[in-house]
Amino acid sequence: MSSAQLVRPLHLHTVETLCADLVSGRAVGVGVTNSEFSLATACARSVLQWYTLNRPKWAGNVYDKDCEAIVDSIATQARVSPVVDFTGGVKARTLTLQSMRAHRFAGLHRYRKAAEAPEDFQLEFKSAVTFLDGANGAGKTSILNAIVWALTGQLLRPQRVPESGQTEFDCELAPVSSGEEAQTFRAVAVAPLPDLDIERPTGQGVVVGFPQFPGRFA
Repeated sequence: MSSAQLVRPLHLHTVETLCADLVSGRAVGVGVTNSEFSLATACARSVLQWYTLNRPKWAGNVYDKDCEAIVDSIATQARVSPVVDFTGGVKARTLTLQSMRAHRFAGLHRYRKAAEAPEDFQLEFKSAVTFLDGANGAGKTSILNAIVWALTGQLLRPQRVPESGQTEFDCELAPVSSGEEAQTFRAVAVAPLPDLDIERPTGQGVVVGFPQFPGRFA
């Protein structure tokens, strides 16, 4: 494999392969032009290796003893890992996301009532770089989650590893009339909807309340 082939673009990396390549001294392609980025010194690679072996510290506090361990790690030679081939011998392709459409997905818009569904959320990508700006809770992460879920079936969580959108959790079905008891059942975080041009739902919708998120519905 040539040196040019070793420069994998950032968007084709997982966290594990990104750390492995940087610790091993290999460059990573960044930006529109796939410019090469690498850690310039052996000390920097050794420190990153310490962090890869102590992942709880990525989002946790770093104490005095951790600083001493990081300094000591500089004397440890960084391991060189083999290059991971994602392609399986298939020629790589470059894909461009042109648009996205979501319906009642996370924080993109309110659920409203079953008979008063909101319009689909649509976003067009017209440039090489898209900058998302908004206050907390505006839906920035929800946009990324919608894209990631559509491509991988996983959901992003702050400071946690991605998890499957099909992971089940407890839900509560609110009683329709007085005197009835609430019913509990298992549900998933994201449920794919049928194509309305092919299959339209019939009957009245039901209200599902989430015990861990009072007042939220889906």
